[in-house]
Amino acid sequence: MMRPSVLKEFGKHETPFYYYDLRLLRENIAALQTALAAHQDFRVHYALKANFDEKVLRIISAAGLGADCVSGGEVQRALDTGFAPSKIVFAGVGKSDKE
Repeated sequence: MMRPSVLKEFGKHETPFYYYDLRLLRENIAALQTALAAHQDFRVHYALKANFDEKVLRIISAAGLGADCVSGGEVQRALDTGFAPSKIVFAGVGKSDKE
């Protein structure tokens, strides 16, 4: 649930705009990691197509999650925001020769 102070801040911005609760993102990642701790062979990869915001991706990469990419641009964005190459999954159809 959003805090009233956060909702009040929304009135100060022109619309449309994006709001990301980075504290909640960190909490959800921590809860996910706790829940999956017993499953050693389980890996989580975040789909960059869902959101490629730099701050969001840096938090996700710093937490040790992987990146799911379907284009060369997404792979580059993952690398630029701190994902280790070994934690990037690159798959999908319709790849160019360069990709």
